[in-house]
Amino acid sequence: MARLETRKDPQGRGRAVDKQARLTAMQRQFDPSIDGYRCYFTDVPLELAAGTRRSAEWAHRTAGNESSVVLACKLVNRMQTDLTESEFEALVKALARRFEGEPFDESAFPPDR
Repeated sequence: MARLETRKDPQGRGRAVDKQARLTAMQRQFDPSIDGYRCYFTDVPLELAAGTRRSAEWAHRTAGNESSVVLACKLVNRMQTDLTESEFEALVKALARRFEGEPFDESAFPPDR
């Protein structure tokens, strides 16, 4: 069953899908050694079946920019939410340092949009 697109742009219209960007992402992320796709962020093999943390989802490297789509595992895509790729990377690195016992670098916390 095809997914019903319910997200809207700022004017309330249905969001357009950049089919070419999605095809390009799929071509770049396909790994013939596993006959499947790998997560852009983690490089783990993606599962095509829905409902797992490794399920493939479309993620935007830049929030809202349909031409910046990549395939990501569900867990990481949900963690990224509306952050840009660089904001997400900075936040994850700051969290990793915090888990190692260092103070959290609040400058890595992205501003509200």
